[in-house]
Amino acid sequence: MASIPCDICGRPAEVKPFPGASPQSGAWCDLHYGVCAWLSTNGRYGFFLWLGLTLASTMIISLAMRDGALNFILRLVILLVIVFILQNMLYFLLMKPKKKRGDYA
Repeated sequence: MASIPCDICGRPAEVKPFPGASPQSGAWCDLHYGVCAWLSTNGRYGFFLWLGLTLASTMIISLAMRDGALNFILRLVILLVIVFILQNMLYFLLMKPKKKRGDYA
């Protein structure tokens, strides 16, 4: 059986489904499959990771400032947006495919 290169790094990989709720598949090496499962909000573990980080940081900030419930909700929404942006930046930096010769699109 011929080895398939990983879509991200070019190492030998296997064709696997996306590790989350997305109907796509690709050639993933074990490293990038795990990175995708943890960093993508659609991944198996990523949703719980980012939600937990957001809730924990919101609670710590609110306890430190000792504000009311309205400010807690406002901070939660703002932190959700910030964490979503940071998560997407990190995900796309780590999962950016290498350009191959002949790929001009």
